[in-house]
Amino acid sequence: MMTLSMPSFSNNLVHQVICDHDSTSLQEFTELLNDTDFVTVHQYYNVKDEASGERDWEYKGELTINTSLIGKVQVYVEKNTPVERYRRETTLSLRPARR
Repeated sequence: MMTLSMPSFSNNLVHQVICDHDSTSLQEFTELLNDTDFVTVHQYYNVKDEASGERDWEYKGELTINTSLIGKVQVYVEKNTPVERYRRETTLSLRPARR
């Protein structure tokens, strides 16, 4: 997921893009972004099926982004999958408990 320093279509101050690239690691992708002015990625939207309420990914095609607009890149982790729920339930949290 990339956070771009530009307004979104809905006039938010930043624009987030969920995408895929052939890089083998975040470090490799970061080096590519540092060495080039533009990068082409495969863009995806997380869409909800109104009839079933299920969410799924819809491929939106290739997208070329000016790397000078990228403020942050992170690996996207879907929060509501069975694997992610299990990881959260079984991982020791180092954060202090809320009172």
